[in-house]
Amino acid sequence: MISLQSFYVSLFQELDRYGVWINRNIQGLPLYLYGLEFSISQVLVVLVSKGVVNIRYDMKDMSIRKNEVAFLIPGHIVQIVNASDDLVYSCLMISRQMSEDMKFQVFSHDSQTYHYQPVCPLNDEQIVRLKALGTVFHAIISHDVPDLSLQRKMLMAQLAVAYEFLNYYRRKHDQPQKGNNRIAVFNQFCEHVQAHYKTSRETKYYANLQGLTPKHFALVIREVSGMNPSEWIERYIITQARQLIESDPKITVDRLSAELGFCEPSAFHHFFKRVTGQTPRQYKETLSNS
Repeated sequence: MISLQSFYVSLFQELDRYGVWINRNIQGLPLYLYGLEFSISQVLVVLVSKGVVNIRYDMKDMSIRKNEVAFLIPGHIVQIVNASDDLVYSCLMISRQMSEDMKFQVFSHDSQTYHYQPVCPLNDEQIVRLKALGTVFHAIISHDVPDLSLQRKMLMAQLAVAYEFLNYYRRKHDQPQKGNNRIAVFNQFCEHVQAHYKTSRETKYYANLQGLTPKHFALVIREVSGMNPSEWIERYIITQARQLIESDPKITVDRLSAELGFCEPSAFHHFFKRVTGQTPRQYKETLSNS
């Protein structure tokens, strides 16, 4: 079975080259993914054809079942809990740059719903149409085209079509949410953390970005997520650190601290141990022994 490190390397190589990564009709989940917690850094679309996968999305239990699609937006934290033995699913990951470029290709720009309702049920006909687009994505990537920029443009055009289809399909399933203002504050916070966690880990900084007092801001974040802002920021940074270590177990503490915005490697070392109870080296050892 492919190792977690090999999986990350293959995924990001394809993502860097084409702007998308797609894997269709995957059967089951490798055991090493159970319990894995990660921050969404690229758009991730998961379409379940059979069975069910249970996750924790921003600390809330959620399931993705047969004929459901999950559209996961960067800035949120996901943990894989478990999956049924008969699980069959397809994954599409879209790079940050491709997502930004897509904004000029689509008509529907309201992505806020996906922050708090990432899962949408589909009927059989809608599933067939989305799978057909997945076949087109795979064909474009598999085709040997000398001009890589042309390949990316073709992929972007198909992604825009898929996004419009998905938005159209989900409209009748959308349900009004209580406390929309609080949810909007939390969603904005998630986006700000993703963009600015290397700059600041202070609650006041993120409250100021939304023009709120730190006290009110902290109350809202805790009501929505169950954690105060500093706990959420720390959790996000730790998931980023773990992903970096998992994708490259030989990565040094010096590089980790630089990648994650810490002034000194010792500061990152103490931060990692305080939050996880392990040093970065001990975490690497648990990976190599698993």
